[in-house]
Amino acid sequence: MSLYQVSAKEYFDKLPSSVKYSKKAAFTGTYENIQKCKVPITNLVQRFKLENKHIISLACGTAFEEFWFHSFGCRLTLLQQL
Repeated sequence: MSLYQVSAKEYFDKLPSSVKYSKKAAFTGTYENIQKCKVPITNLVQRFKLENKHIISLACGTAFEEFWFHSFGCRLTLLQQL
């Protein structure tokens, strides 16, 4: 298994605005999926006081949910089998 380390800040900050905030996302469904995750992840973070915690995500895919964890200052460890 290969191991790659990427800064969450670099990953999410370098997503083009068209992916994060535009309905004309470069990747089909990306904008919509990120937006669909906003309320549930915000509720989860607030309910369990997860701000600035370390989050481990298994089978993260393209990290739609993790986008919002990162916005709450969480440190992320993402695992995805290729």
